[in-house]
Amino acid sequence: MGKGRGARAVKQSDNERNEKQTLTRQKQISIVQAPPPKGFHLDVQLFNLKYEERALKDILMQLKDRERQLTQEREILLRMQKKQQVEYVLGPL
Repeated sequence: MGKGRGARAVKQSDNERNEKQTLTRQKQISIVQAPPPKGFHLDVQLFNLKYEERALKDILMQLKDRERQLTQEREILLRMQKKQQVEYVLGPL
């Protein structure tokens, strides 16, 4: 009989532990599944879009600067080519 009571106590404590774990999981699930306040996802989307806009503007400015730089380099190269052509035809200046 002593074994039966001890086994019941162990089984009961296991059941209590399982119930506590189940309740904890249910609380976690209910917290995770709680709907966000109305308009929250729109605020997040707006924030993300503004952040993306700033990043794209920065990239655009960098590209425009690079375009300006390449245009200047192209003009310099064209002048150098013309100068070389003139030197080839007329000799060194």
